[in-house]
Amino acid sequence: EFAEESVDPETYLSPGNFTFTITLPESEDMIWAVGWCAADKATLEDNWADMAFTFTFNGEDVADLMGDWEGEGNDSYCRYKYAILEDWFDGEYTLVATHNFLSALNDGFDDYEAGARVSTYNVTIG
Repeated sequence: EFAEESVDPETYLSPGNFTFTITLPESEDMIWAVGWCAADKATLEDNWADMAFTFTFNGEDVADLMGDWEGEGNDSYCRYKYAILEDWFDGEYTLVATHNFLSALNDGFDDYEAGARVSTYNVTIG
């Protein structure tokens, strides 16, 4: 919600690189999340087994710091890797989330090609 850019959800059907710019005059709490939703829990489990995630914050691997959340809503079952980012110092930050589909997937709604979806967030505070 903080990014200047937006991406049509259909863009994620294929691998790609996505860049987002976030500029804030002062620190604001935000949730950094990457997840997946499927038509039902069984499909989510099957899809999730064919996914790999990496997360970096200013080039440092932070995957071990990411929490997990899952639940139901809007006719789907979802699971997320997430972190709550708060108390930012003024400066520039680069956050990169890579969501790699190890094989072609179907979430019960759409078909997705194998490959990585790499989202880069360039954040400026202050």
